[in-house]
Amino acid sequence: MRVFFSLLLGVLFTATPLLATVSATEISDEITVTATRNPVETRKLSQTVKVITRKEIDESGATTILDVLQTVPGIVVNQNGGIGSPASIYVRGAKPGQTLVLIDGMEVNDPMTPDRSVDFSAFPLDSVQGIEVVFGPASAIYGSDAVAGVINIITGGGEAGGTVRVEGGSNATWTTGVRYRDEFSIGSYWVSGTFFDTNGISAADRADGNTEADGYTNRAFSGGTTMKFGRSTLNFTGMVINADGDLDSAGGVGGDNPFYRFDRTEKHFKGSYTLSDPFGITGTSRFTVSYGNNKRDYHNPSADYPPTVNSRYNGSLVRYNWHNNLVFSEKASLSFGLEYSREAGDSEYHSVSSWGPYDDIFTPSHAITRSAYVSALTNTLGMEVNMGLRYDDHEIFGSKMTGSFGIVRPIGDSGFRIRANAGTSFKSPTLYQLYSPYGTVDLNPEKGTSYELGMEKLLMGERLTVSLIWFHNRYDDMIDFDMNSYSYYNIAKATIKGLEAGMHYSGKALSWQVFYNYYDTKDDTTGERLLRRPDSSFTAKLDYLRERWGVHLNMVASGSRDDMDFSAWPAARVELISYTLFNLKVDYRVNENLTAYLKGRNVTDEDYQQVLGYGTLGDTWYGGFVFHFHR
Repeated sequence: MRVFFSLLLGVLFTATPLLATVSATEISDEITVTATRNPVETRKLSQTVKVITRKEIDESGATTILDVLQTVPGIVVNQNGGIGSPASIYVRGAKPGQTLVLIDGMEVNDPMTPDRSVDFSAFPLDSVQGIEVVFGPASAIYGSDAVAGVINIITGGGEAGGTVRVEGGSNATWTTGVRYRDEFSIGSYWVSGTFFDTNGISAADRADGNTEADGYTNRAFSGGTTMKFGRSTLNFTGMVINADGDLDSAGGVGGDNPFYRFDRTEKHFKGSYTLSDPFGITGTSRFTVSYGNNKRDYHNPSADYPPTVNSRYNGSLVRYNWHNNLVFSEKASLSFGLEYSREAGDSEYHSVSSWGPYDDIFTPSHAITRSAYVSALTNTLGMEVNMGLRYDDHEIFGSKMTGSFGIVRPIGDSGFRIRANAGTSFKSPTLYQLYSPYGTVDLNPEKGTSYELGMEKLLMGERLTVSLIWFHNRYDDMIDFDMNSYSYYNIAKATIKGLEAGMHYSGKALSWQVFYNYYDTKDDTTGERLLRRPDSSFTAKLDYLRERWGVHLNMVASGSRDDMDFSAWPAARVELISYTLFNLKVDYRVNENLTAYLKGRNVTDEDYQQVLGYGTLGDTWYGGFVFHFHR
């Protein structure tokens, strides 16, 4: 890695463009709506933003949305088994519940998970038109949960016409995806449906003697419409997901359970009304109502594989948002808004084991948050200045103020720019942490303070981007479970700092990127590094197009990580070894409408674990075709 950093620093501080050529595919004018709630070029933002297009998703050969996120520098994916098994993501080393997840701008974090995190395993990839990832604190824009960053999954948009995809392969895996978009006199509409089924692998690692495959089935439907009436625009978006599959009792030796199953249903709906040029000023005023519901059921009826389990979890979130964006000039804009949200949930857990029966009843409970926020983008003294301030009033713990400030400074016309950002963030106690039998209503919110400094150089007609980023995140009053009192308390602290370095080239026939991430994660309470976070990662990607052919190769290398072995007494910390994965896709455009492809995941059949005791997919191969028809 010393050679990589030497090369990168040399390029960063080289003022002369290298091999500038014509027909450049510019990569410096990406637009994001997630970082500020308004469309803005990423080059004007002081935070790190990653925009993933549908084209990049197709080229990656991804089977699930987790396959896509795994290749994003700064994101670590951990999954308890194969496709469909529970999965968590860590953005820059933060806890899974410290990342806000959106679909088309509506929050999908599950109110009834203990840390309010998101299980990405069920989101259908065929519905996705793009993914935007904002790294760093965004509480000044979004409030609670946006501590480490924001992931926004975008389903709308695209060209008019339709797409049909059929794919099959290893472990009797089959996918059928259909998407159609059309326009009419006053707007447009789109619909998408996906069916996915696989026999799967054993969730508990086969290396520990577990051989029973855990299957998985997913059915998803989404759609939306936009209608314009003069200065007014109406928009409706919805997604319904139903997934069911097999689970194992645990990881490691004896983890197999042929009777343990789950059923999961998610519903997310959003409607908005937008008025252009309100108050006699260029801009928009938008009122949005969104509703989300997450239901999860788990059943293990067999006493031969104790404990028997019958449980259900039900969480919902209703949000009202009034957002205004006023554009005074090309160099100055102001956004402000009001928000009201109400989350609610209840659950039941019943089990019988050798210790006897156990019941955990979470009676219907709720929490209300009222918020106001303001943010501004301005160009002053040749610098792009970003700033934001938000006030949240939670009915249980009280109020919290968060803010952010950042600058972007171009250095002449050299293509070199420096950016800096600082922000505060918070995460409200979850319903489970407040009201469950282990809950404590006196909990305070988790607090974060983050700093980021980045350098970026554009070369070769803006086809090559070279970047170096340093960040430092400090988290206080983190909520953790106290094993002595069997209750949740604000007892944990953590510090996460790191470096991210990379190069990204986008050409007409050849594109490639390489990124290296170094993480120094520390639990300040124990002095040890945080669990399930690698100390480093390296990702690389190569895409080559020639006439009708396309060859796409990507690599994900993860350093070692620590996990806890709870089968030992007392529980012991163990190290999971590093691993390197190679994924390949080859596609052939038969004609204007039809493309056939072959892809392989983990083609070198690497044996590894992301979570102690749980298996991962070996080399898997899939073939399929995509049929496009145009309007």
